[in-house]
Amino acid sequence: MKHYDVIVAGFGTAGTIAAIAAAREGASVLVLERGHYAGGVHTGGGVASYYIQRPIGFMKELDDLIHGKKEHALDSLYVPGELNKQELERIALETGVELRYGAAVYDVLREGDRITGVRFVQEGTQEEASAHTVIDATADAILCQRAGVPMESGRETDRTSMPFTNIMLKCYNDISDLAAMNFDAGRIDQYREPEYSKTQMQTHLVHQHEDWSQFRDVIVPGDLVGVREGLRIIPKGKPFTLDDVLDGSGDAEEPIGFVWSNLDTHANDMPLEDELIQDWMIGASMWGIQLWFPVPRNAIHPRGVRGLLAAGRHLGVGHNLNYAQRMNPLMGMLGAAAGYSAAIAARKGVDADAVPYADFVEKLGLPEDPLAYNRKLWSIPEDEIRAKLDSDEPGIAMWTARRKVPAATLKSWYDEAEPGSRLRRHTAMALALKGDASGCGELRAMVRERDEYAPKHSRKYNHSRGYVALYFLGKLADPGCVELAADLLKKNAPASHPYEYASNAIAAVIKAGDRHAEMRQACAELLRSVLEDPAWRLRSRLKGTVDTMKRMDALFRCAGALALRRWGIPNRIGEALIASGPDPFEEDLAHKLGCI
Repeated sequence: MKHYDVIVAGFGTAGTIAAIAAAREGASVLVLERGHYAGGVHTGGGVASYYIQRPIGFMKELDDLIHGKKEHALDSLYVPGELNKQELERIALETGVELRYGAAVYDVLREGDRITGVRFVQEGTQEEASAHTVIDATADAILCQRAGVPMESGRETDRTSMPFTNIMLKCYNDISDLAAMNFDAGRIDQYREPEYSKTQMQTHLVHQHEDWSQFRDVIVPGDLVGVREGLRIIPKGKPFTLDDVLDGSGDAEEPIGFVWSNLDTHANDMPLEDELIQDWMIGASMWGIQLWFPVPRNAIHPRGVRGLLAAGRHLGVGHNLNYAQRMNPLMGMLGAAAGYSAAIAARKGVDADAVPYADFVEKLGLPEDPLAYNRKLWSIPEDEIRAKLDSDEPGIAMWTARRKVPAATLKSWYDEAEPGSRLRRHTAMALALKGDASGCGELRAMVRERDEYAPKHSRKYNHSRGYVALYFLGKLADPGCVELAADLLKKNAPASHPYEYASNAIAAVIKAGDRHAEMRQACAELLRSVLEDPAWRLRSRLKGTVDTMKRMDALFRCAGALALRRWGIPNRIGEALIASGPDPFEEDLAHKLGCI
């Protein structure tokens, strides 16, 4: 059995950078890749571009090198992603990496709590290799799973992950202008067969709803499925969360990366998300607000084992942070941090988490104090907060008031303002963000009026105040929200935003029932009248499409069934769910949650 300083499992976006970085540090490096090219989703998956943030550090160096060669490339090699595959492989080999394609890792070698190597299969032959440090850069954290690392996945409510993309590759003009058709296709669970295959096959049909007349040459499926989220490791030490960014100082201990992004959720069932994300996305309409999100060093160090690092989207942060920290540039930063620290650990004969941070941080090329931007954003004075609440751009003011402005001050502004005015309505929402029900009268009025007003501070997805107010009434578990929800669901469904009103109405009733035991029977009767009807439908447009609608009723039926089970109230929602014809993922989810 051959020994290496570093073994990298997976040669995708993070794995390529990890392997090259470790080899540059003088380590002997073995790469095991079950496919046959470098770069993963960033190359073969067709997602060769970047979302908002350009790469930094080592990934930027490689990116610049590759782009510098494109002007000399033949047209047939100019396809975005294809040249990247070749150049990343060339750089790795020239750096001394031993690269083995068609090699699938399936287990770890261990001595006590230390991972000492891997087992893999190549060309039908089972092999083993040992290493001082193993880097799990597989798409689905295979080695972390096999090592028994504690893992988590999805959101709190039903453990579902972000929607995925069934990627298609398209040409606009000729073969040199190839890119990914990267819009959502619903949800998938990549860990469960045969539901995974059934869902993938079924969602190819999503692309048939789009207008392809502008494309000329070739439209083919991408090599890889665009899965945005899967299992995530529980890291050593305290996990870094979105609360730390939005409600704390935002500082991370020994950061190894910074992401400049909005919280790009792709979720179109926001009322089922965690409350903090709902407050940010629905309550304050903050989808398009960009922040700096730090990544602490411990996010790549799995809890409970030594000798194993995690480089990829299975990093140890919560579901909410994963919305921002799943982008290509960060994958490169994680790979660099893992590769450098693993190589130094081998050279010093210590565990990677014992390598002094100062030994490798300068190699990462991190920006200088990016969190100063966040601090400035949250430091607006009280008089400016009031002025912004009385404007068309109240989002930052609402969020800052949530932390900085006393409830008594907000109540005085609310009382001074005219009913129906911007100041009064936005202050009522700011109070609700603090968990204060003083503005419920104005919130109920917004729901009854179906208030269509939407702010302008987010570049996209600003929400109308009518259903935002309904969300807040649910958050506050206001008893009056049940009557309002019944009116929306059974009598006066709005012509505008029907999905948003209906989904927030169901969520509000569930929250009211959870909070008020004396109301549970009435809440259950309303939920059953809707969710036990197999003909009831709830549809939302898939993000990134023109008008492709996806049924969402199965997820909300599951949420209702779980609520009634908590309340000890019998129901037949599961039967209605099956009778309604769910997709393979939804049916499997209902079984996993015990709704059927």
